[in-house]
Amino acid sequence: MALNCRRHLYRIAILITLALRWHCTVSLLTAAFVSRVGNIRNVA
Repeated sequence: MALNCRRHLYRIAILITLALRWHCTVSLLTAAFVSRVGNIRNVA
């Protein structure tokens, strides 16, 4: 039972890590996209 609980916590930790990494990647891509669009608008 304890081993099963530890495995479950390990899986939750992996999911949280993946979610945080995905969130960071999406926010970085969004910031780059917004800055690029802003530069295009400034030039135009």
